[in-house]
Amino acid sequence: MMRNRQMRGSLIMTDPGARLTNSFSLRIRRTLAGALQTVTVWRKRARERAGDRRMLSYMTDRDFADMRLTRQRLSSEINKPFWRS
Repeated sequence: MMRNRQMRGSLIMTDPGARLTNSFSLRIRRTLAGALQTVTVWRKRARERAGDRRMLSYMTDRDFADMRLTRQRLSSEINKPFWRS
């Protein structure tokens, strides 16, 4: 069985499968990093929506009329799932 050897700080590939393993490992890390970034964005949007809902709960119908919006329209926007924002 051939293995990787270390020689003067550089890696010499003696195992042809080592390159494939490193490439696969890199793809997995990139995929996980992308997934983590997506989840982070979703959590940020969820927090923003929670703040928006809190703010809207204190508003009156007159406030909505001033913005030329209806409670129904705002309700549909606020209740949208976070992945659709």
